[in-house]
Amino acid sequence: MGLVRRYSEEEIGKILKQSEGKGLPSEAGAGHSESLHEVIAVGRGRESTSVSDLEERAVSERKPTVGAFDGSQIKAVAFAINSQAGQNTLMYLNGTRVWYVFAKINVANQMFKMKLTTIQSLPEIGPATKPDTADKILQFVYMKLMQNDGNLHIRTAYPVWREAPLPAPKCQIFYRGGGQCDQDLPI
Repeated sequence: MGLVRRYSEEEIGKILKQSEGKGLPSEAGAGHSESLHEVIAVGRGRESTSVSDLEERAVSERKPTVGAFDGSQIKAVAFAINSQAGQNTLMYLNGTRVWYVFAKINVANQMFKMKLTTIQSLPEIGPATKPDTADKILQFVYMKLMQNDGNLHIRTAYPVWREAPLPAPKCQIFYRGGGQCDQDLPI
């Protein structure tokens, strides 16, 4: 079964730390699971961002919303990976042709905290309105998961808040050499 197993919060913290700033031979770019997506880093030596940096990202990257965990990243990612949807997602990584899996896992009933930065007016040209950051209860954990020599690599993990109705949990499976498919996941 390879990667399909329960992970402790301590293991998830180590995986996030090992993935931060590191890429894999099969992918350009480095992991940024902690530094861009956690406002209050819980644990020794973890990377984090600030609310002002979160707001700057929304403006500079011209995104209508940008979110970061608020001291809950390790707990939320561990819950998501240990859920039935997370375990099903990890199953796909056991395939030799699978490059990575992008999972969208529902954690709405767990009351994990996040900061959500929103830009109300984002014109195609010209300045955006001042971003507004609010406290929210996250509803989904989005993760790009990869296998690295039989070990789990979390390229990125970030919180998502959506207006109701909530979309169904799902994952996208990306194959080496091209191609992808979507898969609905159980809650």
